[in-house]
Amino acid sequence: MTVAAAARTSRPWAGPAAVAAAGTAALTVVALRNPAEGALIPCPLHGATGLWCPGCGMTRGLHKLLNGDLLGALGSNLFLPVALGLLAWAFLAWALPTVSRWRLPSPARLPSRTWVVLGLALVVFAVLRNLPVAPLDALAP
Repeated sequence: MTVAAAARTSRPWAGPAAVAAAGTAALTVVALRNPAEGALIPCPLHGATGLWCPGCGMTRGLHKLLNGDLLGALGSNLFLPVALGLLAWAFLAWALPTVSRWRLPSPARLPSRTWVVLGLALVVFAVLRNLPVAPLDALAP
């Protein structure tokens, strides 16, 4: 048996624990360093075109959320709660079976029409946040 195979069978929680530790470290960096003072992760689309993608403002919003500014977080990106919810759901669906008997269905098992609606909502959001018309310009981060 290889070392990797032994690790998978003897410590199934090691992968989720490593991902949780890396996520905690990343959240700590985002909480302590204000992305508005210098982008932690610059958006290639915005850098190349000046347009806001649907993800622009997520890091700033996460920084605000981690520092207790819920409304500021939503002002940075309205899709932040959706992204965080899906990420947490996917992590729990993967990690829970390694440490307990609980099972959570994966978000990948959502009906395909749900993903189509979410994708269309992101496209509409991206278009609206780039229109230079009040009040739609408030959607820009």
